[in-house]
Amino acid sequence: MRAVLRLMSQKKIATLTRPSLINGAQTQGILKEYCEQHKEDEGYFVISPKFEIVITDDEELIGEISIARNSQNNVDPLSIAGKRGILDDLDASMKRVNPTWSIRISETDGGPDVIDTPKLLQVTTALIPPEIWPVKRDSDNPNKVYTYSMRAKCLKDFQRYFLEAHDPNASSHAESKAVYDFIVDMAPRAWAIYQQWKQHPGFVGAHLKQGVVRDEKGKILEVADGLVFPILTAISVFVIKTSDGWALVPPPLWEDKDVIDALKLALKSPSIAGNPWNLGKSRDAYTQIFNVTNNSKRTAEKYAKVYGTLK
Repeated sequence: MRAVLRLMSQKKIATLTRPSLINGAQTQGILKEYCEQHKEDEGYFVISPKFEIVITDDEELIGEISIARNSQNNVDPLSIAGKRGILDDLDASMKRVNPTWSIRISETDGGPDVIDTPKLLQVTTALIPPEIWPVKRDSDNPNKVYTYSMRAKCLKDFQRYFLEAHDPNASSHAESKAVYDFIVDMAPRAWAIYQQWKQHPGFVGAHLKQGVVRDEKGKILEVADGLVFPILTAISVFVIKTSDGWALVPPPLWEDKDVIDALKLALKSPSIAGNPWNLGKSRDAYTQIFNVTNNSKRTAEKYAKVYGTLK
């Protein structure tokens, strides 16, 4: 308990000011159930639960105690990150762009207006540009296949970036800080980009048998993540640092149709067989689609060097 304690030893009474329970919900429920079952008993009964009193105003320590003392249930990794304040900057960044946005910071958060934090991290990680990709050997073609399906890894990586970004002595401090700052800054834009591709009108008339849901008038209602994530990875080459922060800035003459066409071609591979789930887990397909956007960027850069920037 977090409290101001006044102990009267003779009467064995402890007076608590501003108390709070750490992991007491299950114990409270059991006690309530026991009392309900014995409410007709004559006289009184004695319950002697085991408890400890912790006196502290250290918010970080409170979170660590809550995690360490939860022996009844496994604590969800998201809740651990939330208790440690690892998601605070991310939450604040989302709210600065849209005050109605709220991200999950514990396993109990929910509701139609709450953004799924692991999904947000998956999306934003997919959009990390090659120049700050933390795995240097993959910087020419970042291996981001895991962002499609490995929610836990994206959350775990973000926690590592947070810890190393806030530790000047960490061996990867500079690299992790660059990635951490990117994710926090880019997350609101990444979420908006993800939502756009989930209903992108470019899929109208794409003649895809799987992965695209339409209404009776042909309007796109939802595009499967297996189609969206390879695209997010591919267009990450267009993400640059601007005076207003990180943003998606496609080169001149670029059209979204180009990456959709590349995706349709990748779906024809025998190993993918038109299945979005197979596409989302195919490293070769990601590389094939990535090459289209990367070549477009390089062509625009070469043109700019010779002829100046296209208008």
